[in-house]
Amino acid sequence: MTVPQEQATMVALSPGEGDFYAFHLAQLNQSNPVRLAADVFNHKGVMLAPKGTALDKAAADKLLSHQLARPLEQTVDVAGVLDNAELYAETRTILRRYPDLYQLHIALRFESDLKATLIDMDIHPWVLQQLTVLKQCLPQWF
Repeated sequence: MTVPQEQATMVALSPGEGDFYAFHLAQLNQSNPVRLAADVFNHKGVMLAPKGTALDKAAADKLLSHQLARPLEQTVDVAGVLDNAELYAETRTILRRYPDLYQLHIALRFESDLKATLIDMDIHPWVLQQLTVLKQCLPQWF
């Protein structure tokens, strides 16, 4: 019996298998450098990994076996993070993929709001990092 793709993804990422975001960071590190942006400490103040360590699967597993002082996603640096212009371009691509949505976008004159939100607004680096990981690791959900 074969499992549909959506269900296969859910089965592979079922609860209890660890931190999904860390898994995707380690996966992304295979093609796009992911390094620790700061020393990582456990909740007792013991340093587990120094700044600059590549976050591969082994490093992620080691770190996640401890109670960290800060969430792992707040201590990593992902190379090639999306910027505002790329996020705007990606959003325009999505709009064009769905003609009905694009027609609504045009009819309701949302373009200036979209630009103001995605080009002019300061988007928190952590949000851009999350979107970059989503785009690279789960493009079907991006």
